[in-house]
Amino acid sequence: MFTPNYVLIRTNFRQTLLAGDRSLADVVAHEISHSWTGNLITNKTWGHFWLNEGWTTWLQRKIMSHPKISDPSKAAGVYGLDALGGWKHLMDDVALHPEEDTKLVMTLGDGDPDDSYSGVPYEKGFNLLHCLEVLVGADAFMGFAKAYIDKFKYGTVTSDEFRALFGEYFEDKEEATAAANFDWDAWLYGTGMPPNPYDPKFDRSLAEDAEALAKHNSKTGGVAEEEEDEGGDMLSYVQSTVNVESGLRSVGTGHIAAERPASSCTNSVDEEADAQDDNSGDLLSYMQGGVSISTGERQVGRAKSEPEVASYYTEDVVSF
Repeated sequence: MFTPNYVLIRTNFRQTLLAGDRSLADVVAHEISHSWTGNLITNKTWGHFWLNEGWTTWLQRKIMSHPKISDPSKAAGVYGLDALGGWKHLMDDVALHPEEDTKLVMTLGDGDPDDSYSGVPYEKGFNLLHCLEVLVGADAFMGFAKAYIDKFKYGTVTSDEFRALFGEYFEDKEEATAAANFDWDAWLYGTGMPPNPYDPKFDRSLAEDAEALAKHNSKTGGVAEEEEDEGGDMLSYVQSTVNVESGLRSVGTGHIAAERPASSCTNSVDEEADAQDDNSGDLLSYMQGGVSISTGERQVGRAKSEPEVASYYTEDVVSF
């Protein structure tokens, strides 16, 4: 959800986002990403809300899979695990909500906004961007993302303006043919799940690990507090339960990690460090062996100060 400014995030870090197991790091990444897609650029009307949340979800997953955050060897698995959970979330909400409310570009009416609010703007929007990225290639799409930020910064944007910029950006590039054949109407105005023949083919490597864990625990009747992998790292499964049907773990009081088709992103850095605290409330506690509540993914990393994280996001990841 869009947070108005970074000060609000900082003020509430200690109470709401600083978990010792680093389980809410993806939420921090999401809200900081709104500094660009939400604050710097805002959807012109609520009918184009997906431009806020779809872009921000895409950027969040890029951040969480970046080599400075995650183990490069697990990048695709991390991205895939989170995106697969998002796919399941999208499937559930498409089944739950009226067909008209499953369009990316929503029709604004007199109904209660709470009745139509769902994961569609987030996950269907993310999948549209993922589809475009696969279509033109990751490097080319990152170039477009920067052009999008530069074009609409300090202003508002509609879906048609986004669509027009995509065509203009690629019209004189080698990806022009692929870009021109994208079915915009089906994606923006179609109901239900993303249109065929779209198949995200997310990486399933970490999902398969979770499925193996689920099978193991369905036999033993419980979840081990700690397990050691071949590399000697400890996985800390805190307050874990297993969704045996989907093969994924849910942790703590967060929402259940949904079934995820495989994708490509990274997970934690290699350094091992204890959580640190300077008693000022300014440190993000990245503890070794945490598990993400919202994604079920393993998090292993070092403590970073809040200013350091904010600076990293600004200078290294999304320096548009």
